[in-house]
Amino acid sequence: MWLGILSVAWAPICHAEPIAFVTNQGADTLSVIDLGARRVVNTIELGKDPAGVAVAKDLQRVFITNPGSEDIWVIGTENHEVQAKIKQAGGPLAVAYDESRERFYVASWYADVVLAYDAKTLAQLFKLPTGRVPAGLAVSPDHSKLVVTNRDDSSLSIYDLRTRLLITTVATGRAPFGVSISADGRYALTANVQSNDVSVIDLERGEVEARITVRESPYAIAQDTKRNRYYVTNQHDSTVSIVSGGDWQLKADIEVGDYPEGIAYSAVLDEVFVANWFSNTLSILSANQMTETGTIDTGDGSRAYGDFLLH
Repeated sequence: MWLGILSVAWAPICHAEPIAFVTNQGADTLSVIDLGARRVVNTIELGKDPAGVAVAKDLQRVFITNPGSEDIWVIGTENHEVQAKIKQAGGPLAVAYDESRERFYVASWYADVVLAYDAKTLAQLFKLPTGRVPAGLAVSPDHSKLVVTNRDDSSLSIYDLRTRLLITTVATGRAPFGVSISADGRYALTANVQSNDVSVIDLERGEVEARITVRESPYAIAQDTKRNRYYVTNQHDSTVSIVSGGDWQLKADIEVGDYPEGIAYSAVLDEVFVANWFSNTLSILSANQMTETGTIDTGDGSRAYGDFLLH
């Protein structure tokens, strides 16, 4: 690990409105967006091919993965300064924050492992072996479980975070990528890129509850707890699918920018935000009206894969 600060211009802003931290893989930058003002307030130079994002609101930090330069950058949410860089071989991609333990977890795409770090000291704590090509991570609401999608095994692994042991591995659709856990902690939903569907897995039983056909190449999932629904980005269809919880039905599809990837729901604004890789924009969707209401220009190759909202 090494520490460093990049010389970038920044302007402190009020966090009365949510802030989005959008990774731009083509530009090797991070767009900091004031979602209330609907504008980019800062652009930060990063490592090579930035992709994954996890916001630690309590620590005022954002963790960014750079698969190309094989490192993780730590950015301050208040002053937008680079606080540290952590070297991690194996193509770090997915990242998730565990607030209860002040840890974050990073999946190494090529190394088939998840590494755990202390979110304060940035020390590496332990490793969890995964299936082939770990692509997505999520921590359960009660912080008892970590789930990992294994893209090339078409499976989901479930770990006990107290014992650090594998509970079980469950078959999903083909090539699962993004994953979300329901607010009650009962279900995990995986976006299966190659089978064009979403698997719903009962985490207690370790069994598939349902499979929902969506559009082409589903990639990431965000949860709307207000309406008990899920939003799924479809890369090759340039849409977001809306899936209802409980009955697990496809309710609608919304057109967004070209090649959507990262997605997040803001309960504060009651809006959904979608990073469009080919359009270089962030789409704004009204959760109530289920329509796109606007866009914000970002940078080349916007991904924002993970929990990219500070709210």
